[in-house]
Amino acid sequence: MDYREILILLYMNSVKQNYVYSDLVELLGLTYDYVIDKVDHLIDEEYLFINKNGSLEVGIKGSEVLSENNFLEITIFDLYDTRGLVNERISLSPLEINDIYVPENFDKKFKGY
Repeated sequence: MDYREILILLYMNSVKQNYVYSDLVELLGLTYDYVIDKVDHLIDEEYLFINKNGSLEVGIKGSEVLSENNFLEITIFDLYDTRGLVNERISLSPLEINDIYVPENFDKKFKGY
């Protein structure tokens, strides 16, 4: 099994019925079409199944894979430190239209005229 498939299972197990494909695209850095193809493959292989409400759930085979890889007791969010990203975005004040933008390490790269 591909590690991306394991991460999809971990995500589905973490959020239960509150999944959003765009979260998988963002968290895993995959394309939307790739995520759809992988989810369809996991359903075909019975790692995921569609419950009576029409939502995806991790099946018995999926739970076994997560257990074998010691991922049953953690969530996908434990793997990502998103707090740092959120705090960084909040602390950065937006540039005004007239502010001068100087790229990082510009002084080290620019040799002059």
